[in-house]
Amino acid sequence: MSKIQTYINYIADPRARRSIRTMFTKLLNNDATSTHAAIVCGASATPISVAGAFTTGLEISADGTTGISITSGFSGVNMISLAGTGSTSGLLISGACAIPLNITGAFTTGLTIAADGTTAISVTSAFSGTTGLLFAGTATNGISLTGACATAAISISGAEAIGLSILTSTPTDGINIAAACANGIAIGGACTTAAIGITGAEAIGVLIATSTPTIGVSITAACATALSISGSNTTSAIAIGTAPLGISMTGSYTTAALQIGASGAMITLAAHDDHAIDVNTTCASTDGSNSVRPIHMISTMTGAGGVGGRAEFQTTISAALGGWANALKGYTDITTTTGSVSGLGSAVVSEMRLPGSALATGTYAVHEIELVTQASGSYTSPVSFIWCQVSGDGTATATFEDTGYLMTVKGLTEGTGNIYSAGADVAAAATLRILVGDTPYYILLGAGEST
Repeated sequence: MSKIQTYINYIADPRARRSIRTMFTKLLNNDATSTHAAIVCGASATPISVAGAFTTGLEISADGTTGISITSGFSGVNMISLAGTGSTSGLLISGACAIPLNITGAFTTGLTIAADGTTAISVTSAFSGTTGLLFAGTATNGISLTGACATAAISISGAEAIGLSILTSTPTDGINIAAACANGIAIGGACTTAAIGITGAEAIGVLIATSTPTIGVSITAACATALSISGSNTTSAIAIGTAPLGISMTGSYTTAALQIGASGAMITLAAHDDHAIDVNTTCASTDGSNSVRPIHMISTMTGAGGVGGRAEFQTTISAALGGWANALKGYTDITTTTGSVSGLGSAVVSEMRLPGSALATGTYAVHEIELVTQASGSYTSPVSFIWCQVSGDGTATATFEDTGYLMTVKGLTEGTGNIYSAGADVAAAATLRILVGDTPYYILLGAGEST
């Protein structure tokens, strides 16, 4: 600095000498090279003002440790304030950085977007990296959305291998949506692997606790897997609160809208009380005309020549099992002393409604029972079409035996030519063998109609 002062003293014009001396004093605060400052500004409303038309307002092209450093000595309101109208980007990071934006200090809010705009955070198709957004730290909430979103709290519409990946170890909530949104999570893009992939150990994988959303999770895109849950969930893989539709699937699925296990990768149940699907409901309906249906399925067949259309339950027996095995069980449990049915109570109901037109082809039955045998089969054990058994308390069983019936038939009118016709005895022409206890008996079949 002293050499510069000697040089300035040779300037003849005193005004020019003072101006140049002031400028160099601003640029160089002393002779020590370690404390040289490029620009040192005192107290002013705007220390550095760039007001003209320019290509780059501030350019740092040399190698260094920190491009711009705002230290702990700053205690103002905004560290960096971008208030202008940026035609393209408010903040543009285009270089090759290990971490383009790094927040390491203790803060209340890492990133706040409080203004109105089109897209708060946009990861465009130009991004071809591994992860669009990665939350790998330990946090109470990975992403917390508490505002009112008109369309979607999180909208993923691009082609991603994984739309959203949460890998942190046991967060409190993986995704917590507590606001009132039209759609909590809307995924409309083509995801090659999973629309939502949760592979960590979570207490709750996805929590939707918003007050009465229209749709909890809406998946309308064509995905290889709409929802894939493969991690170890200590409480619930999916927990859905009060909503008109908990999960709505309206897309076109080539294999299954919801698949639990597969033929080559079945779900393993460790104990008898483990379930692939567990439904527990209660209803206080007093409507005597409309049935309560905790599970409601409608299958509409529209293709001429098609077959089936049913819900199918298959139990594959590949070992010597114990006292019983069934593919489907209906159980009506009247447990309390006040429980009863004013009309008809049953464990399983079969109904068929015939059309209001002539039926000229086919055979129709309300209940179909079919026994399928296989080649080389030999059956010495009792095999029958129907098994009827009474069990339970002996005294109550005795009451049933005094007043009960093997079968109740309703709705038939007696008459000659009808299904039910009563009259004179007819000769027996055939028998049907039945087993009562361990004793075989034979039901006589008349040679003609009793009239």
